[in-house]
Amino acid sequence: MKDNIEILNCIIVNQAKSIETMRHSLKEDELTILRLQNKLKALEKDIGERKQLIKKYRGYLGNMPKSTHTRTKLVPTKRRPQDTDPSITRIKSVGKLDRKTGMISS
Repeated sequence: MKDNIEILNCIIVNQAKSIETMRHSLKEDELTILRLQNKLKALEKDIGERKQLIKKYRGYLGNMPKSTHTRTKLVPTKRRPQDTDPSITRIKSVGKLDRKTGMISS
């Protein structure tokens, strides 16, 4: 009978340890969830701010007079000693903007 009581006590102690381990793990998981929720909120806020900046600068660029825009033309490069991708093109300026007249000269 004494042996049975000792075995039952050992089982109870082991189960109690197991339960404490699970509780600790659960608390860590809850903290991880809270951290991730905070990061999500921060990212959502950052995305909102970036969207506002994009809208602001799109409006700003849209309101610029067309005479201030410079035209560019895509011209394929003739020499390719450093290029590994044959589809790479270089941008070459077509003309310069005259600040006094606002016109593009070639």
